[in-house]
Amino acid sequence: MKQLSKNLLHNHPWSKYYPKKHPYRLKDAEMPIYHWLDQAAGQCPEKVSLIFHNGELNFRLFQQLSLRFASSLDDRGLQRGDRVILMLPNCPQLAIAFFWLIKNGYYFSSLKSTIYF
Repeated sequence: MKQLSKNLLHNHPWSKYYPKKHPYRLKDAEMPIYHWLDQAAGQCPEKVSLIFHNGELNFRLFQQLSLRFASSLDDRGLQRGDRVILMLPNCPQLAIAFFWLIKNGYYFSSLKSTIYF
């Protein structure tokens, strides 16, 4: 079993289709993903960050909505390290909640909202 998993790690048949200029393995990120949102909101606040159906959301509004979501969780007594599950489709609200949750140390999971019981 160990040999099989070792071979899988080192022998990826799909990697031969990657362009030469793109490495198969990426380096660890130099900064967490939520820093990118903060940085973009500061440097280019009016640039479009998210497109959903016919609507667009710029970085400034994305960050503001994320902070608004934060205050609603604070009002409910959630604290860093708590686990949060969101049951939403792939929509702006999911992205907004995701960025704030990871920025503030919550354990986050998302459930597909079209699950039928």
